[in-house]
Amino acid sequence: RSPKRRQARAIRNAAWRSWQPHDRYRALGQVYLAMGEPRNALRAFDDALRWDPYRDEAAALGKEFHAQVAVGQARAWRRLGDLSRAVQLQEAAVEHTPGQPARWLELADLYQAQGRLDRAEQARRRAAELRSSP
Repeated sequence: RSPKRRQARAIRNAAWRSWQPHDRYRALGQVYLAMGEPRNALRAFDDALRWDPYRDEAAALGKEFHAQVAVGQARAWRRLGDLSRAVQLQEAAVEHTPGQPARWLELADLYQAQGRLDRAEQARRRAAELRSSP
């Protein structure tokens, strides 16, 4: 077995045993993306959201977690050729964490791939603004 396959199995086993498996499933999704398995990644991200502890009053505490899951889902859908879903999820990631320039750049790349050049340029400008602000 490959090292990544062993890593995926170890993370999955840790998630099964965890009291709060949401972040382990998120990490598992990232491993599956690195392995080139976007469908397995989507299942892991779905599991992360199923175990999401950031609900109701705690929702504000989970913005980064939700953004990371949305970015992972967007990457998986892009690899599967569904740019529309990828854009929708990357837009959600930006909504959760609007101060993250890297997320704006990834959104710009998705807009570019869709041929939405004006939106791509707007997203790139926003990323540049965020990088230059103190």
